[in-house]
Amino acid sequence: MTIASVLRDLYHHEHDMARDLLHVSDVHKAEHEVHRTARELAERSRGHLAGIAEAARRFGADLDPDPPVEPGLVERLRDKGAELAGLHPASGLALLHDLRRVHTRAAEISVEWEMLDRTAEAARDEDLLATVRRCHPETLRQRSWAAAHIRQAAPRILLS
Repeated sequence: MTIASVLRDLYHHEHDMARDLLHVSDVHKAEHEVHRTARELAERSRGHLAGIAEAARRFGADLDPDPPVEPGLVERLRDKGAELAGLHPASGLALLHDLRRVHTRAAEISVEWEMLDRTAEAARDEDLLATVRRCHPETLRQRSWAAAHIRQAAPRILLS
């Protein structure tokens, strides 16, 4: 595994995170705080993509710094599958499912940022270190936000 491959993986995971957060925002508009914060957090992931693409270029990987992140066909099919399985997009169970996906993806992304943090320190790569130290705390915020909403919503939804 090379730095470029970790950056590529991180880029794709951040792209998926932005899409997942936009999905959460769009589907759960009735939950105003969820809608607003998910959209804000998606924009932060979009910003991470530019930083990752810039760092990756230095390690020989060519990534688009501004790819489209609007939910596509896969997300629409996932929504339709959930609806057919009885999870109406506006239901509490769908919200818990979506928040769990965001939390899990943020945990995965956080591990990748940690790997890059340690590697940048060891290599004394100040540019990569600056990118990591700018983006990683925002990923931790995404994870904390999802976890807090799961803790808050789970009893209300699961006991109703």
